[in-house]
Parts: sequence; C-alpha cells; structure tokens
Amino acid sequence: MEKLTLFEQIADAFHIPGHLLGLARRSWEPAPTTAEHERTDRPPPDGDDLVAMDHFRSADRQTGGGRLYGAVVRHLSDRVAPRLVSIGSGPQVFAAAAALTEMAGWMAHDSGHDDRAAQHFACALPLARTSGDFPLAAHIAASSSHLA
Repeated sequence: MEKLTLFEQIADAFHIPGHLLGLARRSWEPAPTTAEHERTDRPPPDGDDLVAMDHFRSADRQTGGGRLYGAVVRHLSDRVAPRLVSIGSGPQVFAAAAALTEMAGWMAHDSGHDDRAAQHFACALPLARTSGDFPLAAHIAASSSHLA
C-alpha cells in the first residue's frame, strides 16, 4: 500500500497522468472526452510514448534511485508490447520500446540490479535495430558497454 501511495504522490507532484503509471485518473486531470472513452480498448498512438518517456524521465530525475522502475516496466508490457505485434504499427513503436527498455535498464541499475539492467539493454538493442534508428541502437550499445 505504501508503494501505491508513493506512485500517487509522484503522479500528483509531477502531473503525470494516472494511466501512464497504471493508476486511476488523478483528480486534477480533465474529464475524459468521448474520443478518449472510445480508445480505451485500443493501444495508444505512438505520440503517447514520447509523452510517457518525457514524464518518466522528468520524474526519475526528480526522485532518482529508480523509484519508477515498476511503472516503466508496466507501461512497456501493458501499453507498448501489444503494439509490437500489431499489423498497424510502424517502426516508431520499436524505437519507443527500445528507448523505454533502455530507461528501465538504467532504473534497474540505479536500484542496484545490474543483472536486470544488462537484460534490459540486451532486449533494447534488437528493438532499436528493428526500428531502423541506428543512433538509438548506438546509444543503447554504449549504455551496455558503460554498464559492463
């Protein structure tokens, strides 16, 4: 229960929408529009990944220590992974998955779990290569090298 309260406090302090952390809509969030109600059964568009990454990065810089690791992994598995196998997805979803997986790796490292961090980096690299974003792939390879 303490972790849930911590995530709620972080979401409220940094105005991170509840759905990005696996929480209910926060009291300060605007009421959903009809279009948002219609899309709840579908994965979000790729633009939401960039917003999520920015929110996660900002919150992690403020809180440090990988406190948001679970939320990033949950976002990856619940919101990004289903789109990796969707016919309608393009290469940008692989880039988002790679970038978020690398972020999870650094958060695992910050929490003292270097073995888990290495696994995240190993998963992120082929995702980045698949996306065609070779600077991202190089960045992830550098992260893996830095960890080693």
